[in-house]
Amino acid sequence: MRNRHFLLGLILLGAAACNLPARDVPRGGAGGEGPRAWIDEPLEASEILLGETVPIRWHASSVNGVQQVEVRLNGASLDVASGLDQGLILVSGELEGDAAEAGEYLLEVIPTDRNGTVGEVADKHFTVLGGAVITGAVYADLNADGDAQDPAEGPLAGLSVILAECGEKPSQVTDASGQFLFEDVPAGICTMDFVLSGWRISGTFPAGLDLPVHVDTAASAETWFSVFMTPAPTATPTPTSTPTTIRTSTPRPATLTPTPLPPDDQGPPAPPILGPRGGISLACSTSVILDWDAPVDPSGIANYRVRLQVSSGSGWSDVMIWDPVVPTEVNADAETTCGGFDHWRVVARDGAGNTGTVSPWAEFSIIMP
Repeated sequence: MRNRHFLLGLILLGAAACNLPARDVPRGGAGGEGPRAWIDEPLEASEILLGETVPIRWHASSVNGVQQVEVRLNGASLDVASGLDQGLILVSGELEGDAAEAGEYLLEVIPTDRNGTVGEVADKHFTVLGGAVITGAVYADLNADGDAQDPAEGPLAGLSVILAECGEKPSQVTDASGQFLFEDVPAGICTMDFVLSGWRISGTFPAGLDLPVHVDTAASAETWFSVFMTPAPTATPTPTSTPTTIRTSTPRPATLTPTPLPPDDQGPPAPPILGPRGGISLACSTSVILDWDAPVDPSGIANYRVRLQVSSGSGWSDVMIWDPVVPTEVNADAETTCGGFDHWRVVARDGAGNTGTVSPWAEFSIIMP
């Protein structure tokens, strides 16, 4: 694993939590085990968006007193806490900073007691995600009823999608499935517009998005939504006083055959997780609401299946499976406990009976008061 650039500012480092004096116990004697350390944040396998603050919290303890604690990132020394009060058997430290580069990180905390004994290394892995992703699809909604399931409706190809106010001003044209995809979008609030001659925006999913659409890429690594377009009304020409001679002919009757939509045999995409997201720590007094956004599917969303698991030391075990769920949230207060480590995921089923893609696990903790 190559070193990644990491900018950190020290905000707190000091002894805390346990005002017990160290005992003079010889190394190797009774009760003379080496010092130990553990990492409170970040959680194992946390995912952090590029540019977000990365919190680091650790504890170290020894019956012989803690002399020094070194923090390493990808093998390079990040911080050394020395000159600690060796009369304490428990100390803690806290750092925070911004990762300047996406990638995989290994965080290590190495304690040393006042006898010079180096303890076992505590480690956690976390990932800094790259730029944000904005994706979705554009649909023809001829009668402006908020869906694309009526005859002759469906994906709208050849429409210009313009992304502004986030770095450069890129644009692209929707493909045959009406989809658009912007990757590596820098953090910020982007403005998006959808342009096709003779068409106008009639709605969005989720409903109620500002127009032009505003996307906060600093708040989410991936933003997904759909746009519905309807033909723009034809302007009525202004009459003039100058007579116009028009050659007329007998109109031919036209036969319009609507194009039937193909059967829906694909499940919906994974529902976007709103909260608690991976790597979140909740206060013990906070109500635990598992919340997600509804994905878009041509057949509509019928219900969801939500799975909650708790860390059991050597693995994960099921706590609760909610099935079926119709709203886009469940209350997990009764299934979670203070001090616990949990993770959860959700999958959607559409109106055609297809089960979609399962969302990634979102791991969170509940901090003891």
